[in-house]
Amino acid sequence: MNFRPVAATKVTSPDELTSILKRNLKESNESEMVLASRIG
Repeated sequence: MNFRPVAATKVTSPDELTSILKRNLKESNESEMVLASRIG
């Protein structure tokens, strides 16, 4: 088998990432610590 690396990484700006994380925190009923633990 011949495997090729997948190069499908989207670059996200820090501002966009912050906006997404804040929206996810607001929309979920979970604490910031729970969401942070999922991210790693």
